[in-house]
Amino acid sequence: MLGFDLDIKSGVTLSLLNSHIAQFKCGDVTGIWAKIAKEVASFNQNAGTITLEKISKEIKAAFSEHAPASHIPKEFLKELEAKQAADFSKGESPNTIALASLLGSWNEKTKGDMEVIKKLFEQ
Repeated sequence: MLGFDLDIKSGVTLSLLNSHIAQFKCGDVTGIWAKIAKEVASFNQNAGTITLEKISKEIKAAFSEHAPASHIPKEFLKELEAKQAADFSKGESPNTIALASLLGSWNEKTKGDMEVIKKLFEQ
């Protein structure tokens, strides 16, 4: 069973849903989410199936016109252009950096993790 934090005002899942809803020209994101939650809660308390045909016209209308693709504001683009990408192929140990990025994460307090890392970098 999956758990969602939709009952928490600042939950991660709710933030994600709000950002997805905001991609549409629906205006009030929290308002449309409240309408969706109310409609789902009152639909069928005995595990009914909600289909596109059963969703209210008001909610369908909120998602009918997709917003233009997200864009990066010009002031942020200037900052990105000013910064150069780091070139890890130059320097003392480019192979070590490449291997570490492929490895992902590890726990330095776990003996097994540290043994694997040691073997990997000794080659």
